[in-house]
Amino acid sequence: MRYILYTFIFCSGVLFAQEKPAFETRNYVLNQVPMLYTSTTYSVSSYGKGGGGNPFGGDPFGGGERPPSKPAESDLPWARKTANPKFLEEYFTQHLGIEFPEGSWMKFQKAGNVLSMRNSEKQHAWLKLGLAQHDLIPTQVKLSLRMVEFDQGMMDQLERQHLSGIPDDLILELWEDGEGKTIASQSVKTVHGVNAILECVDEIIYPTEMAYRKEANPEEKDADLLPEYGGFETRNIGAVLNITPTVNQSKRSINLVLLPEKANKQKDPDDQLEKLIPFTPLFRSLNMTSSLIINSGATLVAGHSSSLDNKSQIFLLISAELVDAQGQAVTFPVDEFEEEQP
Repeated sequence: MRYILYTFIFCSGVLFAQEKPAFETRNYVLNQVPMLYTSTTYSVSSYGKGGGGNPFGGDPFGGGERPPSKPAESDLPWARKTANPKFLEEYFTQHLGIEFPEGSWMKFQKAGNVLSMRNSEKQHAWLKLGLAQHDLIPTQVKLSLRMVEFDQGMMDQLERQHLSGIPDDLILELWEDGEGKTIASQSVKTVHGVNAILECVDEIIYPTEMAYRKEANPEEKDADLLPEYGGFETRNIGAVLNITPTVNQSKRSINLVLLPEKANKQKDPDDQLEKLIPFTPLFRSLNMTSSLIINSGATLVAGHSSSLDNKSQIFLLISAELVDAQGQAVTFPVDEFEEEQP
């Protein structure tokens, strides 16, 4: 449910309508009771001693010399079946910096650990990020890998203009503008620290050993030589995405360990006997092993390589984004600053 509030301002007899941020009500199912930790120090005597006058006893925002290792549950806003909404707002403003303009509110239902908030889109983004940073909502990483092939001549000109390497943003701009050809595209979701492997391959079974025997009567001089095969192996042909993400504690950056591969079967060699051609395939593959750091929601050029025929260059584009259990992005809100008027 969304709606917009307007503030009317009179200026020199003219009526202006100033739009306020639209409010939306959302529910957050938490993993556990939300006990948040910050660098704020607390008074030892304020815990459970009836200090600051809140309805649960004690003042969790009071000053002091050292913080407790764990806040007393009786001092938290969900210590009763129905939490005090005002206390909730103060608690989340103190710990997560959530703002509550007029018309917004927050509620907590202890049964099921459901936190509800009515607020602007930006404040919801701050709340989701804060809950994720404290591991109060389940999160996972959405990963995408693309292999994009660009014309060698065009890349050669760009490399002459950028001796230290073609910038990532230039490669991404070319691809977004329709340049290049995507030869492989894969996407997968996985949780923090868990390896994900996505394969789209065909299996080719081929021999590694070969011997000859004569057909029919071995004493005949004109008997054909027939091959016998052994030492069979299996090779996967196609695209393989092998990746392990590790999310930074801030939930803003992600460490990636990458092992992608793109393999295909080449034409059979011209100097092979006709009977041997189907059994001795040649393979061509593009492999990379690397680790890198990427901001959540960003896309980087993980690397590139010239093709074996030197007619093109292949770039690997990697995207990573932290998402919740519904697949919605967990973002870091950025304030937009207005330029000062001269």
